[in-house]
Amino acid sequence: MSTTGEDRAPAREAAPDPLLEAQLRAAWSSGALTGQQARPEPAALDFAGSGEHFLVWRLEAGDGCGPLAVRVARQGEDLEALPASLREEAAALRLLPRAAGGPVGVHVEPEARRSALGRPFAVTSWVPGRALAPSDWTQDHLAAHARLIARIHQRRFPVRGALTVVGAAPAGPETPAAPSGMSLLEDVDAVFGAARARRPRIAEDPRIAEIMAAARAEVETAEPLMGALEEFVLAHGDLCATNVVWDARGVPRPIDFEWAQADDRARDLAIIGGAVHCDPWYVPLSEGGIEELLGRYVEAVRELDPTVVIDERALRIRRDAWEVYEKTAMLLAVAERAQRGEAVHRDALPVLRDSLARRLAV
Repeated sequence: MSTTGEDRAPAREAAPDPLLEAQLRAAWSSGALTGQQARPEPAALDFAGSGEHFLVWRLEAGDGCGPLAVRVARQGEDLEALPASLREEAAALRLLPRAAGGPVGVHVEPEARRSALGRPFAVTSWVPGRALAPSDWTQDHLAAHARLIARIHQRRFPVRGALTVVGAAPAGPETPAAPSGMSLLEDVDAVFGAARARRPRIAEDPRIAEIMAAARAEVETAEPLMGALEEFVLAHGDLCATNVVWDARGVPRPIDFEWAQADDRARDLAIIGGAVHCDPWYVPLSEGGIEELLGRYVEAVRELDPTVVIDERALRIRRDAWEVYEKTAMLLAVAERAQRGEAVHRDALPVLRDSLARRLAV
């Protein structure tokens, strides 16, 4: 699910708090927003919208530098949970291959108590472009998206996990051998178990409970392939339609790396869409469309590095397991936000639930 306003997703707040905007201007002028020296007043500061966790502004410095994206934690967010994700995002942007065209990190303040705004924030370069509605994606868009994922995945790791840990590990022949493999089933049980504890009325709804059980069963079938993985990649972790913006030349560029980590390459291939789809996040794909996406991705990976070996059958099975896990987890989050009366999630809920039910044959 998108968590930035750069995607121009429907804002859940019609306008920002004028006091917060004044604080932003002051933090820019003092240098606290960039961690650098004091600066003149910004030439322009425009509210760009809001996402799941952040409010976003587009800031023009007026000194010849390109525009910046300033993301500030929304009021009422779980400020205890944000520092880790912001640190991981900063690590991802440092490791991201330049050819992927993503944002460049400028400054991050993950701790509310240390922030000049009283909330966590992150500043990156502004990524120009617009997100496409899922119904507007064509075969050409999918082919370009496959190439984009391959570029992101050029950074590889021997273990799965937080980039602040695996990305800082020493490299070279002296590096000790690390254990490989992963368990997606452990992730499923942790997320679904937390949902049952936190949102019992949602998780125990008969239809949703049936979907959760069927999704877990499919993941369990793919678990031996997860355990056999010997290599992981820099994965975006949330590369849905709202987190890909298309520039004026029709080139896709990724935004919002909050969920990035060293992970299975199949994860990013599952999130864009498939049989499970709904606006504004997931593109409806036929069986042929899924195979085309995977085929174009494998071609692009091999063009970038002919030494990479990919078992295409195993990739497809893992991709399908990721699809039902990620989108069932999304169903739980959407149901919770729909209960709060949020219009986008209320409209998405039946579409997401029904396409998951069809995909899992429940």
